[in-house]
Amino acid sequence: GENQWPETPGSFRQVSEKYIDAVLSLAMEVAKAISIGLEVDETEILSRVSESFWNLRILGYKAAPKTENEAVSGIGNHTGNSVDFGILTFLLTASQKDSLQVLSKTGEWYVLSPHSGCYVVNLGDMLSKWTNGLYVSTRHRVIHNSPEPRISIPLFFDPNMDALISPL
Repeated sequence: GENQWPETPGSFRQVSEKYIDAVLSLAMEVAKAISIGLEVDETEILSRVSESFWNLRILGYKAAPKTENEAVSGIGNHTGNSVDFGILTFLLTASQKDSLQVLSKTGEWYVLSPHSGCYVVNLGDMLSKWTNGLYVSTRHRVIHNSPEPRISIPLFFDPNMDALISPL
């Protein structure tokens, strides 16, 4: 069905739609850059995302005491043996440290230190399939144990509903 928009603040829908349009435009530019990097005709990728199925979330994490316990607050290792299933995830997040982590090739979790106003971009499973494993999906987790609340706004950029999911 259609999105249900809150009545207050009154500008929420307009601001959200403008933001979504901007991130989708950015996603298309990144898709073009991926085409250049792969040395494939950009229409190979763009034709698969021209009617992208996307999803925007606004997530809030409550303040939590600093602890070594990974189960305090967050989404934990939410990706299991997989990762985000789509193409790209654009994550606008607070510049707080010690929350977002990525798994290295050696199996170690590294804490990311996002910069305010910058995106963290995760690669998804479908992009890995399209590149025949050349680009590897980003396994990640959030363990938020900060005395400050955290806001995270991911946009999941996925292919068209009828896109061919096979190597380019």
